Amino acid sequence: EDTYKPIPTHHNMTHDMTPSSALRLMSTQGGEFWKYHYRQHARPARVHVQLLINQTDPSKDAIVWKDIGDRDWYAYMSITDMLGINKGPVTKTFSDNKEFVINPDMCLSLQSRGRTLDLEAVHPEDFKVWYQGLSHLVDPSRRGLEVKSASGRTGLLSELEMHLERGYAPGD
Repeated sequence: EDTYKPIPTHHNMTHDMTPSSALRLMSTQGGEFWKYHYRQHARPARVHVQLLINQTDPSKDAIVWKDIGDRDWYAYMSITDMLGINKGPVTKTFSDNKEFVINPDMCLSLQSRGRTLDLEAVHPEDFKVWYQGLSHLVDPSRRGLEVKSASGRTGLLSELEMHLERGYAPGD
């Protein structure tokens, strides 16, 4: 059973949000997005994306995702590998799949050395939180920011890494 609930829109919750608040929401609630696949020209997958904070080893902090309704995370991008963020459908993946883009103003792409993670927010509040939080994460001056994760969340990345090391590849 999927426990995702959209970030509430009441009381202008995201209007004056601090980066710390955005990162806390990213790690406790995650967000709902359409994920565009770079190797196929097809309707994107609806995924739950979450920030996992490793309290003992920040080099293992990651953005993880899974299909809506799935129990296990199936892929991740390490925060340390992130080089930048693009706002809008500006990557080749978005260009190749432009007929599937619902709202160009809710698209973003995370860049790393070997790939991009191309997402379109399902909910406007998720876009606001994630764009602000991700922009902060790729900013080199962010060092020293303390973010508490939800209880029980810190072990998930190591479980995901073990799962991927056993030969499971996303899409199998």
